[in-house]
Amino acid sequence: MAGLFNNGKKPDAPASHHSEALSKAGLTLETKLSPAPVFRTFPDIQTSKLIERYREFLFAARKNGLVEMEQLVPYVNVPPAPTKADLQTEAMDDAVGARALLAAYPPATWGYYMPLSREFGTLGPKAAMGPNQQLSKRRSDYRLNFILQGVAALRGGTLDGASLADIACNWGGFSVEAKLRGAGRILGFDIRSENVAKAGRVAEHFGTRDIEFRVQDLFTYQVDETFDVVLNLGLMYHISMPFEMMKKTYEMTAPGGMAVFDTVVHREVFSGFFLGTGEAAVGHAATAIGVELHPTYRALIDLTQMVGFTDVIELIGVPDPSWADFDKEPYGNKTRRCIVGFK
Repeated sequence: MAGLFNNGKKPDAPASHHSEALSKAGLTLETKLSPAPVFRTFPDIQTSKLIERYREFLFAARKNGLVEMEQLVPYVNVPPAPTKADLQTEAMDDAVGARALLAAYPPATWGYYMPLSREFGTLGPKAAMGPNQQLSKRRSDYRLNFILQGVAALRGGTLDGASLADIACNWGGFSVEAKLRGAGRILGFDIRSENVAKAGRVAEHFGTRDIEFRVQDLFTYQVDETFDVVLNLGLMYHISMPFEMMKKTYEMTAPGGMAVFDTVVHREVFSGFFLGTGEAAVGHAATAIGVELHPTYRALIDLTQMVGFTDVIELIGVPDPSWADFDKEPYGNKTRRCIVGFK
């Protein structure tokens, strides 16, 4: 598409080999194009990466009041609190086990934080963590607490005995935290074998060996049991079949149960999806074809209702008062949200 613009003048399309074939049929290929104003103002974005194109679109959309912080469903403010994993590691302080786990899986191989002892976490010695690692720790602690404390609250204040499925369980943190909070049968699965191996080691470290972890692709998973709680966390914006994923999550949810969707969302005030290619995190997208469809906040809610969930409530984590820049975080500026669908 290079050369599509000419100093703000109305653009012409490049010559096309289709013109000759069409002329033989007595038709004409029209080449006068009319892109939206933002593309005429910022012509370079036509040939830039999708993320850069979207950034310029967002700039224009905000100027015209098309991006709002909406609240469309009832919500629960979940207060900050220590995770059960933090409390256990403080009480037991298994430094030997922590060192053994980090010897098998060094800090550089972890993308998420999980406490392992008073001195160590998955990102290495706590005292030696840099600013980025400290932020990763804060984000992980925040998510583990507000999501599972919120789910427990919606079940009357406890997870005791609840069966739980953890889709795309990654390092197993949510499965382990749920077990420490009293959950019963837990199945965690992930498409990557290395993640499942790490999850198993984390579970062993915390004495929660009865969690079942397996390598599994959600889209090929044959639903043969249902669960009181189904976690679909950090996955909805890494796939190319959002309706199919939402439907499969619904099928895994037991009657009277709930499914939790924690995902990046776009704030534009329509129900739809933005095309992404995982350019910012190569190899991270769950889809084998490398294409992502990122939902808007409205689309996320609409999808839950379309597949059959009868009620939707949002969980909002209250940040620790010391988190000075929380308003710049995805949860703080509402570009990441967590909703619960009830079956």
